[in-house]
Amino acid sequence: ERSIRGKKCKYNTNKQPYWWSDTIEKAAKEKRAVYNKWLATGDTEDSKTYIRNKNSVKKIVKEQKNIFWNRKCDEVDSEIGGSKARSPWKVIKSLRQNTRHTVGMDPIGLTKWKKHYKELLTENRDEYKNVNYEIMQEDLEAIETITVKEVKETLRMKNHKALGPGGIPTELLKCTPQITLEYVTELFNDCLFGEENPEEWKLALISSLHKRGSSKECGNYRGISVLASIGKLYGRIINQRIEWEIKESEEQSSFRPGRSTIDNIFCLKQIAEKKLACGKEAHFIFIDLRKAYDSVPLNKLQTAMERNGVSTVYINDVKRLYKNTRSCIRIKNQISQSFIVTKGLCQGCCISPTLFKIFPNEALKNWIRKCKYMGININEGYVYTLLFADDQIITVETPTIYGAEVWVMNSKLSKKINPVATSFWRRCCGLTPEDHVRNDKIREIMETEVTLTDTIEAKQLKWYGHMKRLEEHRLPEKIYEWTPIERKKRGRPRNTWKKKAKQAMDGRNLQEDYLDRNRW
Repeated sequence: ERSIRGKKCKYNTNKQPYWWSDTIEKAAKEKRAVYNKWLATGDTEDSKTYIRNKNSVKKIVKEQKNIFWNRKCDEVDSEIGGSKARSPWKVIKSLRQNTRHTVGMDPIGLTKWKKHYKELLTENRDEYKNVNYEIMQEDLEAIETITVKEVKETLRMKNHKALGPGGIPTELLKCTPQITLEYVTELFNDCLFGEENPEEWKLALISSLHKRGSSKECGNYRGISVLASIGKLYGRIINQRIEWEIKESEEQSSFRPGRSTIDNIFCLKQIAEKKLACGKEAHFIFIDLRKAYDSVPLNKLQTAMERNGVSTVYINDVKRLYKNTRSCIRIKNQISQSFIVTKGLCQGCCISPTLFKIFPNEALKNWIRKCKYMGININEGYVYTLLFADDQIITVETPTIYGAEVWVMNSKLSKKINPVATSFWRRCCGLTPEDHVRNDKIREIMETEVTLTDTIEAKQLKWYGHMKRLEEHRLPEKIYEWTPIERKKRGRPRNTWKKKAKQAMDGRNLQEDYLDRNRW
């Protein structure tokens, strides 16, 4: 107990698991010491020693758990029903208390999940309720049949993925004999040229992943659909063919091979930098589309695909794929009854990102037509918008230096960045600031002489070479060469990305030989 403002409150001082013992404590300390030594030296032998100690600790923990449970079971078995009938129940009660942290792992029941997803994936907007699933007239001669070679190339899928309806793993498809692939190819061609897709392909098992906020609110989760492996393979083939046909806008940088969100981050930073140098304002609005995939109206899908030049064969195939689709909710080993889906794209389907890109493309065309001359003039045109993925969110992989290619490095930023790496290396050595070990000594222990600033400069030079190799119509190259028509304001010129890139090249005695990517 402890006293807080005159009131007494209790807290649990026993932080160790119920099966913990002195033997495990000793083995864990030895493992921790070996681990810190391996982090400090990086030696292969230390790594092997750590792995042996880790496996030994696992074995000891398993043995101690068995000893604990055998002892508790013997106590309960010997005393229950006798004169000491209360003792076994005390043991059971203590076990319940030790495992009470596992209660609430599934704070939302299966019934509530089904109600949530059924409301989310059912179209209630009057203007979008009527979906036309009628098959259009097809030009079959213009479409090539699916070959076994195409199926083999598309089979480059990741292993150890969750099994969808049918229970066929991806590994089985990869190891299947040639004759089975021929049957699968024949099935794909039948579906492509008019046959109905198997019902198994239209069933999705939805699993929920927590994103943010309270774990008791369904809206704080993202639903991921697990589909049949063969259906996903067929979807990858159709997706590749649709990708060849659609005309994508230059402003979209995600869901496209050879591009990333850094392209548009660079454009954004360059516009702000050059406008700021001239003393002019540039305003940006960041839009986050809520439930983007789940809000797509299916009755507008056909029109959008037609306007983007998709063949009627693939339009009809997408119609058959989304006709009478069903979903089930899966929580651990429980699966709910299926329900019909009438709204949104399936998160987990290979075609969904490509189908979603079509809608921003259509909106962008109308936007440019209605907002002519309202964007930022970059000499040869106007920049109206920059699209990031499905809901215009910039996805961060490495928070510290993600997007560092577009930073303007100065002394103030360097003083903020370099301590981050030093702090990480200090923790790897098992040290804290209270140990008063100098930074140069830590770099010597970690056998590194490169600072985080050097790493950022290398990333910027790599990006510089990538940008100079782009085609002339690409936005990063056009905005880099753009000079605003306004006069620059008085005073010392600001540091610019272009100036810092040149300084980094001069410091490394580099020539502008960026056309040879490997050499650069």
